[in-house]
Amino acid sequence: SPPSGSSSAPVTASMTTSLTAPAAKIVGSFVMQVDDPQAFAADPAVRSAIADAVAGVAQVPSEFVSVVLTVVGRRLSSETRRLAGSVEAKYTILLPATSSASPTAIGDTLAATSPSAMTARVNSAIERKVGAGKYSVTVTAMVAPVVEVFTT
Repeated sequence: SPPSGSSSAPVTASMTTSLTAPAAKIVGSFVMQVDDPQAFAADPAVRSAIADAVAGVAQVPSEFVSVVLTVVGRRLSSETRRLAGSVEAKYTILLPATSSASPTAIGDTLAATSPSAMTARVNSAIERKVGAGKYSVTVTAMVAPVVEVFTT
């Protein structure tokens, strides 16, 4: 009989991960100037809107995109007496093996996207998800994405 606490059933390590494992990962970021960085970064609707904006540029479903927002700098804006500052949006796109999208083409498209083009996309997505006038966003810097393709 097996020692106490152990099982006599065999452990199978060959689980089918091909259904859930991504075929590729694209990671990039951009920095936005916003009026209220703390509220902006904490708003889940903003995170969702930015995922939509990145997905729109990458031409992939929003479900493939995850976003992390981090406040990276603040300055006191004298005319509004509010803390204005920067928020970094770090995005990760996970492409499933079933996707026909080219990871390299997505990376190239995102790398070629200008701050002004991303500003328009982000503001449009925020207007749809959050409402007009709540946040004013200007993308000030785009960091070229890193594309990682997984082989099976």
